[in-house]
Order: sequence, then structure tokens, then C-alpha cells
Amino acid sequence: MQTTDNQDEVFDIVDHRDRVIGQATRGEVHKNPSLVHRCITILVYRNNELFLQKRSMTKDAFPGVWTCSVAGHVDSGESYEEAAIREMQEELGIKALRPPSVIRERVMSYDNETERTRFFRYDDATDTPIVLEPNETSEGHFFPVTKELLEKIGTDMPATPCLKFLAETYLLERLS
Repeated sequence: MQTTDNQDEVFDIVDHRDRVIGQATRGEVHKNPSLVHRCITILVYRNNELFLQKRSMTKDAFPGVWTCSVAGHVDSGESYEEAAIREMQEELGIKALRPPSVIRERVMSYDNETERTRFFRYDDATDTPIVLEPNETSEGHFFPVTKELLEKIGTDMPATPCLKFLAETYLLERLS
């Protein structure tokens, strides 16, 4: 299946201290793990439940698997926070009333790419309906965060490395 992701989007390339050292397209960074680029991931909570989305089959990375509430790239010249706010609007239709809170930061390395990912949490106090972008997401639901859910992530519930990482760290710590 052909991807609906724009392979010509331009991202900043960063060094080990997160300083911009160049730019490259999405198509380039997804084929070269030496081109470290910035990404954001957000856990969106509402009424003590966590929203998780299943990625569209037309995504160029991890199609058809479960991931965090929001996941996306930081565009060239954009801050992590600006990207987080933009991606929440694009993927879920949530207009952020305040910036999300940073909960982690980590370099995530895969066979064909390397991402410097900043992880956020956003507590949504509105009743605004979630509006999924079909090119991004095939389905999504709010889940109570339980030990059973965390055990399913990555086993019965195929998941992205970012969601697995947060399930094994941040989410598990919150249950203790």
C-alpha cells in the first residue's frame, strides 16, 4: 500500500546535544539512521482515561499498530511545544488550552531511522469530540490505565516502540 505521508516534508537534523546541524526530507530521514530528527509523542488523558490510536495502514512507519494519543515530527524551525500543539489539532481535533507537560525525552533508534523524541502529557478537561484524521489514524479509544492494559501493549495489542517504552516506564510508574 502506498503511503499518504508527504515524503518531501523538511525536518531539522540534530546532533547529540539536540542542536540543529542541517535539514533533510522525511523520505531521507526514514532511510538513514544517521540523520537524527526531532519527534513528539503525547499521552492525552480525559477523565482519568488515556486515549490511544491505531495508526493508519498508509503510514510510512509502523502502519496498523497502536501508538500513543498523538505522535509526529517537529517541522524544520518549529519547537517541540509548537509541534505538540499542532499535532494534537491535526490528529485529534483538540485545540490545546495550554502547552502539554514534558514527561520524558529519549533518542529512539530503529533499523532505518533515529528520532530524538520528547514525550508529553496533556490533560484534556473538555468534552470536545475526538476527530480522527483518517490518513493518520484508523481508530482510537480512551482506555482506563490498568495493569492489564499495560500487559497487552506490545503483545495482544501490537504497538510502536514509543508506546512500549512509555508503558514500561511512565505508565507503569503511575500504577505503583
